[in-house]
Amino acid sequence: MTVPILRRLDALRSLTRRWSLSGDTIGVVPTMGALHDGHLSLVAAAKAACDRVIVTIFVNPKQFNNPADLANYPRTEDADARKLERFEVDALWVPDADQMYPARFATTVSVAGLTDVMEGAFRPGHFEGVATVVTKLFTQTSATDAFFGEKDYQQLLVVRRMATDLDLPVTVHGCPTIREIDGLAADLESPLRGAFDGAGNYSFGLNDQSVFTEVDLDKIKHTIGMNITLVTTAKTDDEARELLALLGMPFAATN
Repeated sequence: MTVPILRRLDALRSLTRRWSLSGDTIGVVPTMGALHDGHLSLVAAAKAACDRVIVTIFVNPKQFNNPADLANYPRTEDADARKLERFEVDALWVPDADQMYPARFATTVSVAGLTDVMEGAFRPGHFEGVATVVTKLFTQTSATDAFFGEKDYQQLLVVRRMATDLDLPVTVHGCPTIREIDGLAADLESPLRGAFDGAGNYSFGLNDQSVFTEVDLDKIKHTIGMNITLVTTAKTDDEARELLALLGMPFAATN
């Protein structure tokens, strides 16, 4: 089944209005594209729970700190659409930039105490960008349900608090982490991954500009999603914090 691709808000709303009037539930899976098994597991969860499913692809400039990262982020719309065919989703929402941020757009959504701590402390404005674009995606799609990976736990908390505080009629579902062959969580947000050397070590790079020291893969396997008190070979606390922020884990220094 070829997935219908929509780019203009009036076309999307015409579609969702009919679904809403029919009493259909509408599940939305927000993504920035470059879909992998983690994303597809969210699509499967949405299909199981909802009458209609919309997958969104929008590379959101407001959540990038480095313009080079935004420019280099992969755009793989054709491949993504092919991956979605077997799920028979009802629409792929790929909005033109002016449909998300028209001229003179001036609103930012910030969740106090959640967007400026942990990973947010090292990526200023990132979670405000996430909260802003997700708010718009919820209202644009008329979503009744939304599906996010538990791996990005801080993001999940931000989205849930935002939806609650703004009285958005959306149930935000946290879905179990999908892990890739190397044992690390499938990255549901960014393709900035490292390289597994096959000998139990995983080397991480940040924006292709600096490379972290090797980290014991087995320790990461057993600590993702939990508090971690030791990073094996990061040279400084700052390196450790930065690494754990990429993994979505908290930091606690030890002697």
